[in-house]
Amino acid sequence: MIWQRVRSTALSLGALLIILMACSDGGRHGAPEAAEPQAPAGAEGPADSGAAAVGIKSIALDSATRAAAKEFWTEERMRQAKPLEPPTVTEEELQRLLLAPATGESVERTIEGSPGPKGTANAAASTTTGTPTQADVNSIPFSSGGKLFVTETNGDLFTCTAEFVGSNRVLMTAAHCVTDGKGSWYANLNFVRGYDLGGGQTIGLGCISVPPAYFEHGDKGYDYAFIYTDEDSEGGWLGFKTDVPFSSWSSIGYPEADGDGESMYQVNGTKGTVGARTVEMLGGSMGAGSTGGAWIADIQSNKTETGNYAIGLNAYRTTSANEFSPRFNEETYDLLLQVMDNECNQE
Repeated sequence: MIWQRVRSTALSLGALLIILMACSDGGRHGAPEAAEPQAPAGAEGPADSGAAAVGIKSIALDSATRAAAKEFWTEERMRQAKPLEPPTVTEEELQRLLLAPATGESVERTIEGSPGPKGTANAAASTTTGTPTQADVNSIPFSSGGKLFVTETNGDLFTCTAEFVGSNRVLMTAAHCVTDGKGSWYANLNFVRGYDLGGGQTIGLGCISVPPAYFEHGDKGYDYAFIYTDEDSEGGWLGFKTDVPFSSWSSIGYPEADGDGESMYQVNGTKGTVGARTVEMLGGSMGAGSTGGAWIADIQSNKTETGNYAIGLNAYRTTSANEFSPRFNEETYDLLLQVMDNECNQE
């Protein structure tokens, strides 16, 4: 009798052990895998071009910081701010940018711009190459741009150019206008769209985003920044294209040499040398104050569905004074998508 009870108990324990092993095996092999992250929607391109794999360095500015920046920039301080000189590159560094391995896919990406706000006049592009002419900030596409006011880490006040691109809540400018490229952000950033001898639409900045390669190492192949604003542009926004698919365009800026940095100017230029990480604009340099200004291709005086594309920006120069931009590619496009989705949390 005792033996039978022992044998029965052993059989029961064995059966239980088999069941437990089966459950354990099923847990290892039968559970569904976690879903892959999905790409952001809302722009042209395949679904696998999502922003999840793209590096981004951002800083969120809370409501108190934004309000303090607006209060900081009195009319007197705006007049005191100096137009920022564009960085220069050595021939050795330029060759590195020209010969560097390509980053991202070589696929043309497009985001369309706005037709301009109701009642806005249409701008006529200058037909003179290499000679800056004043732009009408009340006319598209120039109404998308304005003056960026910044305090450097050493306390100096300076100005750059910026413009709305891809959205009525996203600004584009040069990364060197928002960070020192050594791991520190600049302060008191404030933007005035349509600035012309003063005036314009003052807009607070909510989140500033740059490629980590520029923020940490000042890599000029990534000298661009996108900024999510806390107000809508009243002057529309530019479209966006990668891979420089045009042979000529206009750049915009607030140059010190023309108008003393108090008015927007445009200048026409043509495509020069193109490398994997850089693009040259021939005959279109405006110097201090114009840095961060967009290269606008396919300017349309009667904007309907297409045209007015940002394809580069004033970023740096060589000793020859020709202007250079990072080559906009898949990484640039994906960073812009992230900022358009406002992935940097704000109050």
